[in-house]
Amino acid sequence: RLLRGAERRHDGIAIYYSMPTILAGALTGEEGRINAARDAWVKLIEDNGLQYEFVAYRQVADGILDQGAFRAVILPYTLALSVEEANALRRFVHHGGTVLATRPVGVRDDLGRPQAPGLLDDLFGAAVEGTAAAVEPLVTLAEPIGGLTPGTELRLPVGLSNVVLRGGRAAATAAKGSVPVLIRGSSGRAVLLNLDLTYFEQERRFHSPTERRLRALVLELLDGAGVRPAYPLVLASGRAPHVEVVRYRADGIEFLCLLHGDDTPDVATIELSARRRVYDVRAGSERGEMTTLQVPLEPKCARLYCLTDLELPRPVLRAPGRFDRPVAEEPGGWTTAAPLPFAVARTAAGAPSRQLLRLTVTDGAGRERDELMQTVWVADAALPLALPLALNDPRGPWTLTATDVISGRSAAATVEVR
Repeated sequence: RLLRGAERRHDGIAIYYSMPTILAGALTGEEGRINAARDAWVKLIEDNGLQYEFVAYRQVADGILDQGAFRAVILPYTLALSVEEANALRRFVHHGGTVLATRPVGVRDDLGRPQAPGLLDDLFGAAVEGTAAAVEPLVTLAEPIGGLTPGTELRLPVGLSNVVLRGGRAAATAAKGSVPVLIRGSSGRAVLLNLDLTYFEQERRFHSPTERRLRALVLELLDGAGVRPAYPLVLASGRAPHVEVVRYRADGIEFLCLLHGDDTPDVATIELSARRRVYDVRAGSERGEMTTLQVPLEPKCARLYCLTDLELPRPVLRAPGRFDRPVAEEPGGWTTAAPLPFAVARTAAGAPSRQLLRLTVTDGAGRERDELMQTVWVADAALPLALPLALNDPRGPWTLTATDVISGRSAAATVEVR
């Protein structure tokens, strides 16, 4: 409930979802490669501490890329495009956006018909000509990029061996320099990787040098588009992080969610870029003010932290010291006990605009009453509530407790129920 309705933040990256490509791929036998390329990009982005949104082909044709929400568009394996989509991508690059494609784009139209030249050959400065041939899965950098030096190798197959330059510049090659890879179009903001990512998951599973190098390369390309991780993360083990970082914003505060995808425990160090007050939401505790957050990571275990600039207000609970249960007679001869009135509030107004409190009850016999537990949102004004009581509920001291779900701070009141 804490994150329900919160805004999930992305980092200005759009991953293109093309139904015409999926249909064309089903006809050409490329459906498996299309899915693998999409999944590889998802992991490359997430492992770099970034988030994305999927955009559909129809949204692109209708102008979603013109609204300024995205800085980079990923085309994982976009075989088929309509003319409207191609024009929208050109406009996006013309206005300063970056387009990264795994392999040649728009070699078919939205009806699956082959296109020669491809619909975006001019944008990427490359074309497909002749017949593809099998080449050794080895790519060599010709230029420095992402902290990698010329001569660095990536053991990945090329997307197509019959790609040729048509105004673009290749920052890497394969097949002893005969196949261009990492091709930049004339604008510098359209990049054709010309890589086959079908088996990238195997590289990732074993934390291979190729995985690390490809991650660095992708991070550099995104950095050139102005896309950078809000909270850079490194692992104590020195391994490439397989940690998804998701940010939410709600009621004036930020939530940082971490999901560790590896099978071994580790410790993450996260740079917060500014001094923040940190709360461990799942533990219900305050970590204090810091600029660097260290997080123990367990396999497949999610962590949730709240980041704020100010200390969160404490909860307040007001209830009468004694409550004599009045009995009311209902139509039909039934009798009921009146509910116990109380109110919850907080010590200060302002940010966040509201807080989520968990209300728990211990009855006069010392039993915790799980069926009476509830969560409520409290804003600036006190929130009046009522605790339902049964005629046979035990007499004695009842304890009501209000606990802030984020900070774990609580307030309690004891009521003598008669």
